[in-house]
Amino acid sequence: MTDQDNFGIASCLARTLSVELVNVEGRRAPRANPDAVDLSMRGWSVLNGGPSQDNVKRSVAVFEDALRIDPDNGQVSVGLPQALTLIHRNRWDPEPARILARADEAVTRAISLSPNYAHTHYVKAEILGLSRRFEAALATYDRAIALDPNHAAAYVGRGRNLIAIGRARIPSRRWRRRSDSARVIPTCSSGTTSCAT
Repeated sequence: MTDQDNFGIASCLARTLSVELVNVEGRRAPRANPDAVDLSMRGWSVLNGGPSQDNVKRSVAVFEDALRIDPDNGQVSVGLPQALTLIHRNRWDPEPARILARADEAVTRAISLSPNYAHTHYVKAEILGLSRRFEAALATYDRAIALDPNHAAAYVGRGRNLIAIGRARIPSRRWRRRSDSARVIPTCSSGTTSCAT
């Protein structure tokens, strides 16, 4: 195994641990005066609880509360557009164009606050794909992957967009790394990010 493979595995484990810590923190008893980070963790915990309509809409409300407290926190800002994207994708609102525009506005702001946070670029790419702007989506997925080569959902989204435009057969060594002893391929499971080897 190479050092790069070890780094990739360590990065994936750190992300998995981070998701679990957010879930534990989000389930903790609510504080009397939660700050934006507390609310953001609660929103992610609700969103990570499963992509049901109730969970997603509750997470939107919690993320909105967090943004009212701290509108300039990039990590807090990405939760709202992620949840809105799920509402659009699942057709849980009678005005899908309005929801997608709102998600795009929110993620554009999140990117301006945290331009090197891979997940914001992933969410932007999802919105571009849902808007049928596939080439722009592919470039944005590439940006997310460049920032975090282990962002499994970005690989999945990129593949979905390649399928949508009929280019799924174009192979790329960049998306699959091999070494003598291991093969690391990011995968996505149940709407969360996980790695498989």
